[in-house]
Amino acid sequence: PGHGFTDPGAIASLNQSQIYESTLNLQISLALSKALNSLGYNVILTHNGTDEPDEEYLDDTLPRFNVNMRNKWIRDRADEIDLVISVHCNSYSSSSVSGSRYYILPSGASGYNSDSYTLMADIISSVKSAFSLSKEPTWYRQSLAVLATGLPSVLLECGFMTNPGDLANLQDPAWQQKYASAVAAGIAEYCAENIEGGDSL
Repeated sequence: PGHGFTDPGAIASLNQSQIYESTLNLQISLALSKALNSLGYNVILTHNGTDEPDEEYLDDTLPRFNVNMRNKWIRDRADEIDLVISVHCNSYSSSSVSGSRYYILPSGASGYNSDSYTLMADIISSVKSAFSLSKEPTWYRQSLAVLATGLPSVLLECGFMTNPGDLANLQDPAWQQKYASAVAAGIAEYCAENIEGGDSL
């Protein structure tokens, strides 16, 4: 789950209430974890929204569990981890922009770039099919620190909190489950084809 604890991420307002990206990220991540568990995969969450990581992974400055600490947490568990999914929600200056976005590191930035691309492509294909999208969701190669894990890694921007339709979906448990199930199916497709024993991790 992206952000969390002292880092709320993006903030949206609805009916005079504030909605924090970190809350939505955690909800979608928990739905994704449940969907993957049901397929037989073992999921390790960087945090569950309640219990902070061990002190060695917390910085003295805010946010304490920042991207560098998260990456250290992941690298220290690299032997247990086959791939990394970072869950986020987007925002933009215009409320008309909507839809999910997907990010991987640029070519040459990681020896796992080709694996990250394949993983992302499988996720996008599954999401497009599940939601009957006429166009493939947008994806980017971008040097985002959160992707520098040394493992096949994809960042999901599940929707735009600044778009009313997306925001309604992002808060809807049924939509969260549908999206999580689509992402999980894409991950399973990747694992079955690219990881030894990947159809029954």
